[in-house]
Amino acid sequence: MSSLKNKLIWFLIILLLPLNYFFLERSRIAKPILKEEKIFLPEPFLKIFSGEFKGLVADFLVINLSSYYGGIILEKNEAIQKEFDYMYKVLKSASYLDPYYFDTYYFTQTIIAWDAKMPEKAIELLKVGMEKRKDDWLIPYWIGFDYYYFLKNRKMAAHYFKEAAKRSGAPDLIASMAAITAYEGGETEMAIIFLEDIIKRTEDVHKRAKFLIRLDALKKILYLENAVKMYEKRFNKKPENLQELIQSGIITKIPKDPYGGEFYINKEGKIKTTSDLRFVRKR
Repeated sequence: MSSLKNKLIWFLIILLLPLNYFFLERSRIAKPILKEEKIFLPEPFLKIFSGEFKGLVADFLVINLSSYYGGIILEKNEAIQKEFDYMYKVLKSASYLDPYYFDTYYFTQTIIAWDAKMPEKAIELLKVGMEKRKDDWLIPYWIGFDYYYFLKNRKMAAHYFKEAAKRSGAPDLIASMAAITAYEGGETEMAIIFLEDIIKRTEDVHKRAKFLIRLDALKKILYLENAVKMYEKRFNKKPENLQELIQSGIITKIPKDPYGGEFYINKEGKIKTTSDLRFVRKR
C-alpha cells in the first residue's frame, strides 16, 4: 500500500509540476501580470500533496522561481509589485515545505529584500532559516543587514549581528559590526560586554589585538556618556561640548581615541568620534 502511494505521488510530481511550469511560462510571456499570482496552493495543501517529497517540491518551487524572475528581467528589466507578491508566496511555501533549504533564503534576501524592497517580509522568512540552520552565520547576518540598511533599526541589527558573529565560520568583521551597531543604537555597554566575550573566545593574537583596540575605544565612549549623564543630572541641561565636562569638574581630561580621531558631542547630545571607529589615515 505504501509502495503504491509513493508511486502515485511520484507520478503527480513528474506530471503536474512540469505542466505548472509550462503554463506559468506561457502566461508570463503572454501577459506581464500573471494570473497564477491569484491562484497559489496554500502551504498545508502543498505539504499534503508533497507527502514525503517535500524537499523535492521545495527545490522545484525555488528553481521555477529563479527561471520566472529571470524571464521578467530579460523582458522588461524589472518586476511589478504584484509579481513580487507572487514570488514572496512561492518562497514562503518553499520555506514551509523544507525550512532547511538554503537557496530559499538566498533568493529571499536577493529578491524580496533588495529588489522588491520588502525587508519586513524578507526578515519574516529569514528568521525561519535562522532557527533551522543553526550553523549558518549568513542568515542572521542578512537579517541584521536588513534591519540596519533598510529599516534603520540599529538595536535590532546589533542583536542579529551578534548572533551571526557567534556562529561557526563567521568572519571577524561581523563581530566588529555587531559592536559598532550596538554603540550606534545607544547600547554602548552591551557592545562592550559582547566584545569582551568575543575576546575571551578568540585565540588568534592578531584578531584579539584588533578587538582590544575597539574595546578600548568603546570603554572611553561609555566613560564620556556617563559623564554627560552626570552633567545633565547636575545642571538639568546637556553639555554643548566635552570641554564643559572638564570645566564642571566631572572629568579631568578627554580620553584619546585609539583610532586617531577626536571624541565630541553631536547635535543630539551623543558621544561620537571623528574616526568613526576606523583608523585615521595620516596625510
